Amino acid sequence: MENYEQKYKEALKKLINLHNDYDRRNSSIYFKEELEDIFPELKESEDERLRKVVRKLTEGVIAEKVLEEYGFIPADVEKWLEKQGEQKPSGWRANGVYPEENGVRIWHDGHTFKVLKNWDRGVCPLLSEDGRKECAQNVERMQDEVEALLDWDFVGATKYIQILGTDITLGEGEYLPTVPVFLAMYKYKDELNATLKSMGAEEIDFSEDTWFAQRYSVFSAWIFGGSSGTLYTKHVDGAYRARALAL
Repeated sequence: MENYEQKYKEALKKLINLHNDYDRRNSSIYFKEELEDIFPELKESEDERLRKVVRKLTEGVIAEKVLEEYGFIPADVEKWLEKQGEQKPSGWRANGVYPEENGVRIWHDGHTFKVLKNWDRGVCPLLSEDGRKECAQNVERMQDEVEALLDWDFVGATKYIQILGTDITLGEGEYLPTVPVFLAMYKYKDELNATLKSMGAEEIDFSEDTWFAQRYSVFSAWIFGGSSGTLYTKHVDGAYRARALAL
């Protein structure tokens, strides 16, 4: 059996030597190729590269430029998009609202999440005092409006906020919404509130300003402005409504 630990140490040594070779490292393409040869897992798959192409196209980058950069033709992108459209998650259901034992499940365009019966987590800052100190040192996962609108990963977004530090009380398997998740709630708000009411749960007041688990800048994050129905950014120490979701 191949000694993986020894192989890893040898690969790491090669990487250090390569990094110290200025002339080779300064040639970014050559450095990338050698790096992928040392660590094959770093090499992008065709699927990953196509995802980047589609993402850049949605951001308005000129199609010809993107396709040439990644070595694809329009038919490649069309075929990939068709394939994604055919992939439906296990248990997929039509768009709408579905009551469950401890909440209301929403399906929207293949995405699903559950609004908990006891969804209210109070009006409070997004980050705790310690969290605000931590975010000054951590500039990861900051999103402009387009990125925020496309981010369905409310689980990962919430875990990141928890790593920074928050006083919002969330139980195991409970999360805060991201922008597209909350917009799906808003789309079905009448059916959602009717279902919550039939379950004896508190209805959601969509006129309240509500936190998203998404940073905009070092000290600001995205909220839903309930009075205007638009997106805003507010300082992370502001007091706004927090709502709990589950997968």
